[in-house]
Amino acid sequence: MLHIGENEYPFVTKDISETGMAMYLDKPILIEERKEEEIYCEIKDRKWKCCLKPQVKYSQEEPKREDNKWLYTFIFEGFCGADDYDQLLAILYDRIPTNPSEIKKNNGLYDDLSTNLEKRFSENKYMKRHYPRIRLGCAIPAIADGKEVEIFAEDFNYQYFSTRQGKAGDEVYVVLGDIKIPVIYEQANVKVGLYKVKDFEKVYPDQKTSDEIMEKLLSMRKPEEGGKEESQPSEKTPDKKQFNEMDIL
Repeated sequence: MLHIGENEYPFVTKDISETGMAMYLDKPILIEERKEEEIYCEIKDRKWKCCLKPQVKYSQEEPKREDNKWLYTFIFEGFCGADDYDQLLAILYDRIPTNPSEIKKNNGLYDDLSTNLEKRFSENKYMKRHYPRIRLGCAIPAIADGKEVEIFAEDFNYQYFSTRQGKAGDEVYVVLGDIKIPVIYEQANVKVGLYKVKDFEKVYPDQKTSDEIMEKLLSMRKPEEGGKEESQPSEKTPDKKQFNEMDIL
């Protein structure tokens, strides 16, 4: 369980070591250090339990999973108690090793070589983001120079709204119910503009507010993208090619 102040977020561990771990969360959240909110996570298995103080390194959506989880990578900055490190070691090493449970006799050298090459070519390279980015593709109500307008937002990552529209005005607020987010327009390139969130710490003063903003935005997305989102890898993954052992003979 990940704890941020009084908020709790269940997670599933992807992998873990003595210095850090990767976990799946059910939804994208803002993990930001605040004096008033302590961040720690509890990890347990069938016998052991430890409490860790993590620092988020990267956040991204995991495209391989069909249930649309969000992948966060942490490093461990410390432990909550004196025996938590020993508990972590017990979780890591007091378990059945992840060795093959069965060996199939019909697997040969070329089968193993084919599997190895396929895994090498299918390895995805992702963008390393500190904040998660969600696809929106919808119009968001706003106030520009005192007038009610709509901004068509492509995506959002807590720091920026991206848009393909021009500048709406000099003084712009994104309106999400009773929450007004001041933004500044910046031209990213010829086609894409960015609305940068002003006063980041004031807009997200606590975890409850950041979660509320994210929930409102997720509910506004257009229906066809409400169930699944596409991840944006930093580099294109080569197309898989069927292995043919005759090619190397």
